[in-house]
Amino acid sequence: MRCYASKDFYNWEDKGIIIPPELEDEASPLHPTSFLDRPHIIYNQQTKKYVCWIKVMQKDESQLSTVLVANHILGPYKLVKKDLKPLGMSA
Repeated sequence: MRCYASKDFYNWEDKGIIIPPELEDEASPLHPTSFLDRPHIIYNQQTKKYVCWIKVMQKDESQLSTVLVANHILGPYKLVKKDLKPLGMSA
């Protein structure tokens, strides 16, 4: 996943890959064959970390969430939880 930044929503700067694919693990939600939604990133003031969650579409059309954390918005991100189904529902 790449990050882009803009001050005017017209001109965009490519900040590079912030969450690289996991090419070796086909079961990983970060494998290129996974169907990912755009990442959502927030800053957690208590932990002083950036928290990213991604919805991953499953073959049965249900959705699971993956959570990653980083010290900087541009990463590197560490996968901390995968296959989440909040309240037993699709994310």
